[in-house]
Amino acid sequence: MLKRWFALLMAVCLVIPAAAGTVYGDSKAGGDKIVTMLPDGTPLLEDGSIWVTYSSNPLTQIAVPVNGNLKAVAGSGMSGNGINNNGELVKWGKSGLQIVPGTSSVKQVGDGYWLSSDGTVWSLENSKPAAVKGFSGVSVFDEFNGIIGGVTSSGSVLHYNGKYRAEPVVLGQVPDTASIVKFEVSEDYAAILYNDGRVILFSTMIVNGSKTYISQTLVTDGVDISLGKEDKLVFAKKDGTVWSARTDVFTQKFDTVRLSGIEGIDKVVAISGSKLFYARQQNGTWVKYDNGQLYKVEIPQIDRITLKVSNSKPKVGDSITPKLEFQYADGKKAAIPEGVVQLSTDKPHLLHPLDNGKIKVQGVGEASLSVNVGGLKQSVTIVSGLGKPIENAKQEKGITYLPLKPVFQALGGTVQYEAASKTFNIKVGTTDIRVISGSKKAQINDKTITMKAAPIQHKGETLVSSDLLTAALGAKLKWNAAKQEMNVSLGAAQFVVKADQKKAQESKPSKSSSKMYEVPATGSMAGWKVLKGHKYEKSLRIYFQYKNGNLATKTEDIRKVNLNQKVTWTDDYGLKRTNTIREIYHLFSYTNEFTAEWLLKKFGKLYEDWLASTLVDTAGIVEEYLIETGQMKPYGSNVTLTPEAEFE
Repeated sequence: MLKRWFALLMAVCLVIPAAAGTVYGDSKAGGDKIVTMLPDGTPLLEDGSIWVTYSSNPLTQIAVPVNGNLKAVAGSGMSGNGINNNGELVKWGKSGLQIVPGTSSVKQVGDGYWLSSDGTVWSLENSKPAAVKGFSGVSVFDEFNGIIGGVTSSGSVLHYNGKYRAEPVVLGQVPDTASIVKFEVSEDYAAILYNDGRVILFSTMIVNGSKTYISQTLVTDGVDISLGKEDKLVFAKKDGTVWSARTDVFTQKFDTVRLSGIEGIDKVVAISGSKLFYARQQNGTWVKYDNGQLYKVEIPQIDRITLKVSNSKPKVGDSITPKLEFQYADGKKAAIPEGVVQLSTDKPHLLHPLDNGKIKVQGVGEASLSVNVGGLKQSVTIVSGLGKPIENAKQEKGITYLPLKPVFQALGGTVQYEAASKTFNIKVGTTDIRVISGSKKAQINDKTITMKAAPIQHKGETLVSSDLLTAALGAKLKWNAAKQEMNVSLGAAQFVVKADQKKAQESKPSKSSSKMYEVPATGSMAGWKVLKGHKYEKSLRIYFQYKNGNLATKTEDIRKVNLNQKVTWTDDYGLKRTNTIREIYHLFSYTNEFTAEWLLKKFGKLYEDWLASTLVDTAGIVEEYLIETGQMKPYGSNVTLTPEAEFE
């Protein structure tokens, strides 16, 4: 009793007892039918997934559906080989499911060997493919516990047991090898199924001490064959009956016996032989035959998945551990080992999976980590930051510059420099950026934009105008004059770039060298001052208040833009839409929802003009004016930029 309980528990699939001859409903979960079974009960499903089993302890086994786009499998749920739809060899085991490098055009698989389409048989030696001697020109192949067999294109039936022989032996010759649809091998037998229903069984036993092997055509109406541990052939006939065959040592012929209690079968998978096997009924459902009793086969079903991470707010360079839990239909829960189930991310330049199942954080940003198992999806958001600020920002003439290479690398990007063309090629995720030394023009994917200023050199490093981050990545920028640092935000993620801290210097009031000056504001802005003489005066009116070390600024767009003018554009579904410029400007303000690349593609110059007016660092311009006129101490002062500040 204990032995049988252990055997049932070892099976990945569930088996439910039923009366012999009962017709069952579809054996499926989520609409995917079982294509075939492995001897331990592991199912291969119609969608190419297989339920891989983890832990050799039957009390702690975990069944996990892994989709490898498989079309054929061999082995067990704990370890085995398969062929994917690209003809590559796929292995699974403790490290999960993975494609074996250097394998292609795989025709058939065994537990440890495979047949290539060129007729050679291979195995892995030191993790590298190696050809098996004595097997060439093979048309069909099989393996059983390291015993290899095959039929060559010339009709030779080969059998190789490395325990007893150094080379394969020829059991006999068969005709019409192109019509063979299945070949099975075991320690003492080899069996062939033709497409017309002929079943030929070979015995490897030596008769009367001589190397004479017997063979016999058992039936001419077979539909499937399988050899198991018991060393008996199990085969199904076209009428749905199931039979077994074995050598009679006295008559030196094969005895065939019909198995009772089972009918309507078109496929068999032997476990130990005629007493224990899996069978597919002609309606597509699967049963387990156990000593005359039938058990319904069902696929394990996951009701819920839970995904968590060890740290949802890591720093760049940290490794985080995903924690995945399955809840099965029977109410049981299982913590899934790291690396067993493949996770995906919408921003692979920020999150990189490691071989040990952990995730390496490669850049600052907001990314989603997701899992999809059996149609169930779960995601977590990772917001990554920097452990310490980046150095070497610089503010000059109202423009804030940031060190190009450190900033883009901190965002998970790559930076390459072409000395001949003085061009920086930057890639952040799917965004490609080109910056040329000495030029205000920059290219974002296929669109050219104009930055506030050309790159500059500072302390031996190339600095780029900070507005490039907004145009390329939708970053939000905030300059803190008191701390002399720029805060860069991308969604909920942010980092700081610091400028040099300089000692405060006493300055006497003087006229502005840039010809900027101030006049009192009127109307609703009475009490504020208007800055005149700045370079954006034709498009922006800048208001400011400066009192007790606090600077507040406001801007008014005075470009001659008809906000009620209607613009027709095409959305992502190809539909024509018409909106006013006012409505479209409102759309532009949602930089976290729409990327700069998308907005440039949809609205072109309209977006560029709006961008030019919104990216002006008005606080920096006013600060420059106040410092030049001696009203504000340069750097190191206690000025706080608060655009929304209220003054008495």
